[in-house]
Amino acid sequence: MEISFTRLKEISAKVAEKEKCMEDLIDSLNQQLAALNLHIPVWLMDDPLFLFPTIYQEEERQDGSIRRWLDATLLGYDQVGTEWQLATREV
Repeated sequence: MEISFTRLKEISAKVAEKEKCMEDLIDSLNQQLAALNLHIPVWLMDDPLFLFPTIYQEEERQDGSIRRWLDATLLGYDQVGTEWQLATREV
């Protein structure tokens, strides 16, 4: 299979354009959320961005029962460094 660097360059430019659009959208959302001055962390637990359906974690409780859960990536609003903004976290 021959790689077309011209085609790759075209695709790369389109990806960069879409990435800039996403960055602008996220910046706009962060500004609107910051204006609310909430400073309350919120995580969307019921609708993860990414769920690892085959990787179960488990632990045995003191009563002998087993607690199982899936790893996931959540979207939320939290303090990152000194700024409150949209964020992701692994759980």
